[in-house]
Amino acid sequence: MNLTAELLRLIGSPCLPSSVSNHSHILSAMHDEQMLRYSQKNRILLPYLDAVKEMEVFSGFKKLYDEQISEYSQTFEAVARISGVLEKANIVHAVFKTLRPYIATTVDIDVILFGNSCDYEVANMRAKRAGYRKVVRGPMSTTFLDPKMKIGVDLYYEIAVSYVPYIDKDRLMNQIVQRKLPRNMHVQVLTCEADLIALIAHSIIKENMYTLSEFYTYIHYLEQLDVDRMVKLAQETHLKSAVRTHTSITALLYKSAYNTLPTKLKRLVTRMGTDNFEISRVINNDFRMPHKYHPATIARSFAEILREKKTLKGIANQIVHSLNARFMQDFTKKLTEHATRETY
Repeated sequence: MNLTAELLRLIGSPCLPSSVSNHSHILSAMHDEQMLRYSQKNRILLPYLDAVKEMEVFSGFKKLYDEQISEYSQTFEAVARISGVLEKANIVHAVFKTLRPYIATTVDIDVILFGNSCDYEVANMRAKRAGYRKVVRGPMSTTFLDPKMKIGVDLYYEIAVSYVPYIDKDRLMNQIVQRKLPRNMHVQVLTCEADLIALIAHSIIKENMYTLSEFYTYIHYLEQLDVDRMVKLAQETHLKSAVRTHTSITALLYKSAYNTLPTKLKRLVTRMGTDNFEISRVINNDFRMPHKYHPATIARSFAEILREKKTLKGIANQIVHSLNARFMQDFTKKLTEHATRETY
């Protein structure tokens, strides 16, 4: 059994129980450390620790688990905190790609601002006044540090790579809903379909990589997800190719781990089609995750979003700014690091 399938069976799926009891005889100290590192690399450390907390080997991970649970709890407060700042400023916004539908920590909080450039400047100003320290300002977003927790807060003017938007935020305006958090807190988020599509676009076009955290986001969203709405939104955002690829890999991993497919996932594969090219690459790589997408896959998804006016305008801006030697040097350095890393 490959390590990915073993980890997925250990954690289980929302529709199936964890198979911890079936794994207890093979979990040695060395194996546990390997699984721990593998879950960290795939950004599902807390789900893994939660799955093994009743096992004898968990004693060595208890401190780490307690730290992760504390961080998980504090994240809700941090999300509500920045959302409250923006609400007081009357800035229409939504937290996205942050509050996963399963127990998980995050390294940053992503917030899309649905307004013009003036609203964006007001949001930045209000964040500073509220005690958020600016870390860096990019072409289409600003990163702050939360005043009470060591976590980044990214305020997005556009969902973009450098100057190039890969989702037109205006197409998500009617996808904002309210989510209730612990301690009677509330926050504006995207619908599960919009959040999942944003995550998929981020995975392929920006990060160029599939992690198991995305697998669990996808399958946990399935219960509440509307297939017709998902397909329609993929078409409207010109991300059909990206959704097809991501859905194909998700279905492959699910089938390899659990020998079945949830009904909605079957329907999505039928509606979106199958990316046999990336599936064969995952299989040939022995299902190792994170999985780096082939440049041809990234190019195909990028070519599709060229139908968006904002994307074309962003490319033009990118070309203009590339004439600046300092900008190009920094951009090239980041691009090199991006291409050589094992995870994100």
